[in-house]
Amino acid sequence: MQHAVSLRHSPHRARCASIARVRWLLVFVASFSIGCSSTRHETVRKTIAIGSTPPGAQISMSNHRREISLGNAPATAEVELVTEYVDFNPWSLVLAGTWCGGAAGLLYLGTQDSSGSAGKPLSLIGGVGSAIVCFFTGMDSLITAIDHGDRGDTRYRLGPPIFTAELPGYETAKIEVQRDETSIEAPLAFHLKRAPAKASELPALNEADRPVLAVFEMTGTQSSTTTLLLEQITEYLATRLAETGRFRIVPREQIRRVLLEQKRASYEECIDESCQIELGKAVAAQLSLRSQLIHIGNECALSATMYDLKLEVTSAGALVRTACTADKLLDGADVVVKKLTQ
Repeated sequence: MQHAVSLRHSPHRARCASIARVRWLLVFVASFSIGCSSTRHETVRKTIAIGSTPPGAQISMSNHRREISLGNAPATAEVELVTEYVDFNPWSLVLAGTWCGGAAGLLYLGTQDSSGSAGKPLSLIGGVGSAIVCFFTGMDSLITAIDHGDRGDTRYRLGPPIFTAELPGYETAKIEVQRDETSIEAPLAFHLKRAPAKASELPALNEADRPVLAVFEMTGTQSSTTTLLLEQITEYLATRLAETGRFRIVPREQIRRVLLEQKRASYEECIDESCQIELGKAVAAQLSLRSQLIHIGNECALSATMYDLKLEVTSAGALVRTACTADKLLDGADVVVKKLTQ
């Protein structure tokens, strides 16, 4: 008789044990998803002031992606900071506690037999194990909230900037901002040292030794760029190159006269390299300078290429990224001149 009763209750106990195992598995998996924190990113722009002693140094900013001319000190630089925030939901602890209690209760009740006694010990161990996992998952979230809260890691979006100051007669100076230096409030100050005299420096070139340079009108990549602006930057480049004492500049009127003799109405008909080499030879120049204002989005770049007309090869080149305002373009032209003459 006892054997028959045992057979009658065996299917029921097996079914309850199977249900308990399924419940244990679901709660075990769900316990890992409760209390997890999430992250979000926020980008802000920050202005850094830069000064120099003596004032007036040419300031530039670079990182692993680009180099930008900032003009003469005092100057300002715009950088982008990205902050990662850790968001913690306190309700996750309440949900974790509910899951823990429900897991232990359901697993225990689901494994009772008809007499009210508990079923297999493995089911009880599963319930206790689920409760432990829920507890430690909730505690991990609590510790994360205490340690971090809403704080996060702040970094420079394009990498830590490197600032360079250059002034004739002084040594070039650099300030490298560290990755964790994101809360700069005081202006960065360059204290420039006078460059020592170099015995190996070449004497100034005599008038006859200086090569003749033909500076052609700058071209633009956008139709919206005014001809007047391009003419002004060209004139500025020519004057700054003449100030270096390294070149004799062909007057622009002489270039225009040769253009008319060759029956070309303007510079626009002589913007390719071969035409400018031919025109440079016609004005008895040894070198020619071809420059371009590149406009991409909200940024600009100045490019300049110097050609040796006798050998018909490039002798020097410069490319400077800068803002598109008139004053920043002139600052960029100063950097171009320095690169061409160094």
